[in-house]
Amino acid sequence: MGYQRITDTVNIYHLAKTGSKEEYEAAAAITGLKVTIVPMGADVMAVFPGEATYNTFQCFVWDRVDIRIGDKVLSGSVVYKVKSPPQVYDAYGPYHQDVILERVVGT
Repeated sequence: MGYQRITDTVNIYHLAKTGSKEEYEAAAAITGLKVTIVPMGADVMAVFPGEATYNTFQCFVWDRVDIRIGDKVLSGSVVYKVKSPPQVYDAYGPYHQDVILERVVGT
């Protein structure tokens, strides 16, 4: 699948919940994942009204991996948090997942 535009190589850390405690796993669950991260489009902004759109991005994942709400996505020094469950497209065309990310500021 060489025609997708790959913009980032990311590591994904799953959010682990134990009782009332939430923390990210120490080791990345997924490493070296090649993805496309772009600013959120107008069609998606309509679903999240009032959001800080300059901090909200769409991430297209071309591999079959397990991504969950709350996961931390690390792209170099930029940290994102998964904001929505992935939309999986598998019926027509190439397989991909569409994930909404929110850039974490101030960490």
